[in-house]
Amino acid sequence: MFTLSPVVSKMSTSLTDKQSKDLHNAIRAYLTAQGSTFSATLASFTQEDPHCKDDGDNAIPSRSHNLLARKWTSVVRLQRKVMQLEAKLKQAEEDIKHVGKGSLGSDGNANSVGLTLPREPARCVLEGHRGPITCVAMHPTFNLVVSASEDASVKVWDYESGEFEKTLKGHTNAVNGLCFDSRGEILASCSSDLSIKLWDCQNEFKCRKTLTGHEHTVSGVCFVPTSEHLISCSRDMSIRVWEINTGYCIHALNGGHNDWVRSVAVSPDGTLVASCSSDQTAKVWRLETTGSTSAALEELVVLRDHDHVVECISFSNASSDLTLRKLMRATSKEDGSGSGEGDGGDGKKGETKTSSSSSSSSSSSSSSSSSGGGGNASRVKGGQFVVTGSRDRTVRVWHVTTGKCICVFRDHENWVRNVQFHPSGHVVVSVGEDRTIRAFDLKEGRKSIRTINDAHTHFLTSFDMKGSMMVTGSIDKTLRTWSLK
Repeated sequence: MFTLSPVVSKMSTSLTDKQSKDLHNAIRAYLTAQGSTFSATLASFTQEDPHCKDDGDNAIPSRSHNLLARKWTSVVRLQRKVMQLEAKLKQAEEDIKHVGKGSLGSDGNANSVGLTLPREPARCVLEGHRGPITCVAMHPTFNLVVSASEDASVKVWDYESGEFEKTLKGHTNAVNGLCFDSRGEILASCSSDLSIKLWDCQNEFKCRKTLTGHEHTVSGVCFVPTSEHLISCSRDMSIRVWEINTGYCIHALNGGHNDWVRSVAVSPDGTLVASCSSDQTAKVWRLETTGSTSAALEELVVLRDHDHVVECISFSNASSDLTLRKLMRATSKEDGSGSGEGDGGDGKKGETKTSSSSSSSSSSSSSSSSSGGGGNASRVKGGQFVVTGSRDRTVRVWHVTTGKCICVFRDHENWVRNVQFHPSGHVVVSVGEDRTIRAFDLKEGRKSIRTINDAHTHFLTSFDMKGSMMVTGSIDKTLRTWSLK
């Protein structure tokens, strides 16, 4: 026999008589709506319901119909809201904690650039690609972001409104890399179809030139900010320098790495090129150009510590240089070395070129600038350090001149796919195949100060930041925009 009295007794401690009656009516309405499925249960419930016995009326009020379903969905919405508020509270507590430790912008304000980190939830989701997203790049001037995909297309979006703008078609295989020039006039894309295409941003993104010469997948591309040159890297293990105006390859470095060259980056002053490879190393090269028709790459340092494929690499900005030089001095004092070139506790020294020509050139002020060793130009623009991300799940920061690993971040639980220095200078931001966005505090040396879990429904592959916005791309074929606050 269906027994109700213990339930009524328990509910009576938390519900008024009217609330209890409304609940019972809602239960009877729900059971009635299920038809014959719960007819026996409904009969037993009605028979045992004290409210029906007292009133002698088994009619169900109209307001009770669908009441349980409405209450249930309301509870789910409230639970989701509570989770969002708890996440915001956690982020606020982290911000307060780091305010106390001085992890702020140069003005000491918690709302300054020092704490402009990505925050949940995502502002909007951009959908339209038919394949996984491989790369995203934000326009340096306009509110535009471009995305590349394995579906062989490049798409242009307005990241403020979330509106789709245009699809750039021309590649015949997966598009792997994107880069705007410093003025935002040209967009370069590289593809597994062995080509690089230059798109005219001032003329409706029409294709200006197609650059060919690589013999395998072109995996990375980057403009030289101070000249009319473009750097590319490929699975054919080469790094090439291109003249933008003519589309000619003016230098091809073959054999610089022993395996697929995954990514390239150029220093802010345009004098250094960094590359990373499946051979588990990263390298920094001095770029020497004569006019626009001649170029050469000279190896400066090999960075060895990763024990898996190095997926991504990026140069520091001027603010990051300042923060990391302070960290190196503090580390050297703790170690008692006094050299000012500490390794952060568990990094190893890279292999630097020791030829007489390199030694003599690094002693001069001009070459010191180009090698990231502290010359005036380098101090103003940045480029004295690089950050790498690897399939060994680590993010590492390196000093270019000495090749030493300054600090290591081990929080990621899967491959690290993209990493950049934050404009504030004291943070490194990374995304990975653990579906997270992470921010690491360089002042602390190792600590993660922001983690967004489940940022996408699948692996994250790329991101870019500008101003108060961040855009991420994923294997789930979508882009998401995030506020930096």
